[in-house]
Amino acid sequence: MEERIRKMVETRKRNGSFKKTEESIRKGIATKRKRYGKCMCKNATEMAKKVISIRRERYGKGMCKNPIEKGRKISEAMKNGSAVKGLETKRKKIGKYNGNTKESYKKMMKTRVERYGKSGCRNPKERTRKIIELSRNRYGKHMCKNPEERSRKARMRTGEKSHNYHGGVSFELYGLEFDKKLKEVIRKRDNYRCQQCFRHQDELFTKNGKKYNLVIHHVDYNKRNNDSNNLISLCRNCHAQVGFRLEKWTKYFQAKITGAI
Repeated sequence: MEERIRKMVETRKRNGSFKKTEESIRKGIATKRKRYGKCMCKNATEMAKKVISIRRERYGKGMCKNPIEKGRKISEAMKNGSAVKGLETKRKKIGKYNGNTKESYKKMMKTRVERYGKSGCRNPKERTRKIIELSRNRYGKHMCKNPEERSRKARMRTGEKSHNYHGGVSFELYGLEFDKKLKEVIRKRDNYRCQQCFRHQDELFTKNGKKYNLVIHHVDYNKRNNDSNNLISLCRNCHAQVGFRLEKWTKYFQAKITGAI
């Protein structure tokens, strides 16, 4: 501050426009700060908006001269734990509700939820996509810090320990009458369309771009019951969905076949 005033006085002396003393300049700055705050501006919000717009034009959305360097510093701080410590000290200073009272903070969060939904985020899909991308870059395809621990937990949830275990139904053999001819008859009856999403068989492709035929699903999940009223055509995506909540799907497809829906 002293340096700034000194330079101001020197320039004014040089130009010959110096009338005020250093003391008067200090007093003027002090009165301005009392009136308009630290930034000495009548309309601080308008000024802040202008500054932000200028910085965004110069340095992009993040308003940072060197975003790579900034990202590196943040990652280092996260690794060292200094970022967490900094947050803790900030919390101690400004409190749990970021300097607001509990009531005002609750109101703010309520308005956010009303505007942007449960997550309180303007674009939650974009946010989740970025989080997944970052975690995949850090920990690999499966987004796991410790793959051995992940595989151990997976083994704990397989077979009878799984919440989706149905007594080993998937290992049962199909009846002899469940052949290509019967499957084709069912597809023809359903007009070669998936009975859940109604896509035609010609529209079905794998990830590699290969065509595939409609899957024939057993409505009551009994592989031996190959009656035409117990069989329905589904695409692979819809067939993957019916592996959960078996009773619900059984009732739903039975109603579809009988024409109740």
